[in-house]
Amino acid sequence: MADKQLNDDEIIEGLLSDIPLSDVASVRLPSGPVVSLKPITFEEEKLLINSSKTNDDPIDILISRCVTSENLGDILFIDKIFLLYKLRQISFGNDYKFRISCPSCGKADEYEAKIDQLDVTELDSVDDVEIVLPVCKKTVKVRLATISDERYFKTGDTILDNVWRFVTSVEEHTSKKLISKFIPKLPAGDLNKIISTFMCKGYGLQTEVTIRCVHCGSRNQIDLPLNKDFFTVS
Repeated sequence: MADKQLNDDEIIEGLLSDIPLSDVASVRLPSGPVVSLKPITFEEEKLLINSSKTNDDPIDILISRCVTSENLGDILFIDKIFLLYKLRQISFGNDYKFRISCPSCGKADEYEAKIDQLDVTELDSVDDVEIVLPVCKKTVKVRLATISDERYFKTGDTILDNVWRFVTSVEEHTSKKLISKFIPKLPAGDLNKIISTFMCKGYGLQTEVTIRCVHCGSRNQIDLPLNKDFFTVS
C-alpha cells in the first residue's frame, strides 16, 4: 500500500513537531493576579516592525496579543513593566544583554542582566490608598493606576491635568467636581505625594542594576534600557 501523500500543512506540522505543544506560562503579577503569557511569535515580530508606520504602540501590541487576563485593562500599570520583562524572558531567554554608556567616563560597552534575578516588590492590596498630604495635612484616598489609565500620564502636562482622576475622596468629600477644583490648588509636594501613590512608586519589578565600567572601573546604578533591541535574541 502506497504511503499517503502529505499536504503542505501536514508536512509543516511534522517539521514543527519538536516544539512544545504549549509554551504558555502562568505568572503572578506584583499586584497579585495570575495571568497567562505566550511567547512572541513571527506574527508579533512583524507587527512590532510595522508599528512605526501605523503609529501603534509596540508595547500595547505585545500586551494585547501575548497576555491573557479576564480584564486586561484592570491590570495595574506597575504590572506592565513586569509583563514586558517576563515576555522577553520566555521568548528570548533569561539573559538580557544590553549596550550602554558609562555615566562616569561616557564610554560604551556591553553588559548582561539575568531577568529572574531582578527584585520584585509586591503590593499588599490593590484597594484605594489613604494618605495624609504632607503640606496641607488633609486626608485623601487614591486609587491605583491601571493599564487603561495610561493615556492620563503619557506626558508631564498630561499627568498634572489628570491627577484628580485618581483621587476618590478628600476628607469626607467624594464629589468629582469638587476634587477636580481642589487638586490644581495643591502645592507641588502634595501633588507629588498623590502621583507617587497612584503610580505605586517603589513597587513592582525593580529594573535598577549596578554595572562596573570596564574602561574606568567605576560602579554605577542604572535603569535597564528598554529600547528597540529589547525584544531580540541577546
